[in-house]
Amino acid sequence: MGENGDPRLLFADAGATALAKRDRPELALRQASLGDQKRLQQSQADSTTGLIILVAPAQADYGQVEAICSAHGGPIVLLNSSLEEAAIGIGAVARERRKGFLFNWQSAYALIPLDGGALKRAFPAPWALYRRDVDGHRFVAEFETRPDSEQQAEALADGAAPGVGRSLQAMDRFLEGLRS
Repeated sequence: MGENGDPRLLFADAGATALAKRDRPELALRQASLGDQKRLQQSQADSTTGLIILVAPAQADYGQVEAICSAHGGPIVLLNSSLEEAAIGIGAVARERRKGFLFNWQSAYALIPLDGGALKRAFPAPWALYRRDVDGHRFVAEFETRPDSEQQAEALADGAAPGVGRSLQAMDRFLEGLRS
C-alpha cells in the first residue's frame, strides 16, 4: 500500500508499471504489477485492507486477478477490465468463470459497444440498451441485470419481422455461444 493508506494501482505487467511510474513518478510508491502484488501477498502474508485499483486487466491476467482478489481483505476496483469478455475460454471453462469469480462483481459504470448499438450502466441506474441508427443512438430498453446477448438481440430487434438478416444474426449468436 502507498503511504497513508492511499490506493494501490496495479498494472498487468512490469512494462506497464514502468511506463506508469515514468509518467507519474509522484505515484511510484503506489504502483506495482499484478505479479508484484501476488508476490507481496505470498511472502509477507499481506493483510492490508486498503483500496486496490486493477488497471486494465485482460483475459490473460484472469488467474492472477482472482488470486489477488481472494487474498485481499479490502475493496478492489477493476478499471477498464476485459476479464469478462465472451471469449474468456472455450466451453465449460468460460461458463465456470462467468458463474464463479466474475459473477460476484458489480459494474458501477460501463459503456460497452455492440454490433448495432451500445450497452450502458451508471450505478445505481439499471442497464440501458441503445440501438445505433443512422442519425445516432436511440434508447431501446432497461434491464435490472446485465442482459445477455439473446436479450440484447431481442430488444434491438424491437418486434421486427423475421428476415434473412435477423436469422443470420441469430445463427451468429448461436455459433458464438458454442465457442464460449
